[in-house]
Amino acid sequence: MTSADLTAANAIGQAHHPDWHLWSDDADVIRCADDARAGVIAYVSTAQGRVTGWIFGALRPAGNGYVAIDRLVVTPEHRGCGHARALVAQVLAEHPDTEVLVAAWDRQLESFYTRLGFRVVDEGTNMSSRPPHAAAGRPGGPSLDGNT
Repeated sequence: MTSADLTAANAIGQAHHPDWHLWSDDADVIRCADDARAGVIAYVSTAQGRVTGWIFGALRPAGNGYVAIDRLVVTPEHRGCGHARALVAQVLAEHPDTEVLVAAWDRQLESFYTRLGFRVVDEGTNMSSRPPHAAAGRPGGPSLDGNT
């Protein structure tokens, strides 16, 4: 992700939520707000050379064997065009043998996630302390965590 991508991604993220700010640390690792976790995942979607959305997540908890999607946002004019689907698909493709959970859970988007094969699991679970054996679904298969 380039510095221009970061600028464009931040305009999109902060229009959605004021705390959705991406930045690059001294090791060129993309961070979100004050999140300093290891194993960060960050991708942007583009159309005609312009950033249209982004996804951010991390291995959670570090070393416990699953990926959490923490933030997913697409510009209003690009919603319904496949950008969010492509971003989620990229996370799944990059982590084919790892369970993927959606922490960026919004009940209004449940049908979007279920169309991608996710399902609701463990709505009351605190994901930062979740043991890997408590995660529902097959390894590498999508799961949808009901946390907000």
